[in-house]
Amino acid sequence: MNPEAPPNDREGLAMRADRRPAGARAMLRAMRALLASALVATALAACTAPTSKQCREVCTRQNECEASALTEASGAAETGFDESECVAACAALERDQATVALVAAHVDCVHKAQTCPDVLACP
Repeated sequence: MNPEAPPNDREGLAMRADRRPAGARAMLRAMRALLASALVATALAACTAPTSKQCREVCTRQNECEASALTEASGAAETGFDESECVAACAALERDQATVALVAAHVDCVHKAQTCPDVLACP
């Protein structure tokens, strides 16, 4: 280490870090990992759009009806309907003041539908 170098240079920091007891280094690594985890969790929570219970219910019912209609028609079990995509789209439309009435009308129609063909006929 250069005796004339300022005490906050990289080499000096590395030497001081090496002089810490092993327990202190482990504690610092654990604290950094905890902080990184907290930051990731916060970022994920901020990026994840909240979904409503009614969107999940309606999309689940629509998925069941799509699957039963396809099974009856062709015997296949896999539909092109993506329930998670439905929930995300429904939640986004539900938050938009211009489309919230359309979502409410669709939810009401699905809740009132007695059969799967009625559900699939909902606007």
